[in-house]
Amino acid sequence: KSLGVEELDISKCKFIGILDVFGFEIFENNSLEQLCINYANEKLQQLFNQTTFKEEEALYISEGVNYMKVEFIDNQPVLDLIEAQTYPHGVLALLDDECIVPQGLDDKFLRKIEEQHKTNPFLQIDVKRRFVNSK
Repeated sequence: KSLGVEELDISKCKFIGILDVFGFEIFENNSLEQLCINYANEKLQQLFNQTTFKEEEALYISEGVNYMKVEFIDNQPVLDLIEAQTYPHGVLALLDDECIVPQGLDDKFLRKIEEQHKTNPFLQIDVKRRFVNSK
């Protein structure tokens, strides 16, 4: 017998939901919207990492439980690059600053990022690509 939607009792259904959010997508041209989507996904992944790996490990240690350490990629350095509010300021804080100054320019914004994060191994700048509206 085929189950129609009207016959399905959702309260008796069991399901497993899977959310795969880790990893920045790389496109030839990225937009602010894509950065925001990727950032939100990375924040969700970090929340998952925090609760699943870091907090559980701390609990096992505090209770003296033997366990096998799970290796995972900690994306916090990438989140810091995007969201830091203190020096070096994150990309979003630098963007906010450049948007409120008179005559803010994309190229000035990029130079600020390059200057504040020149030693950050998680930032790669393609020196051949520059903004069309640069002055």
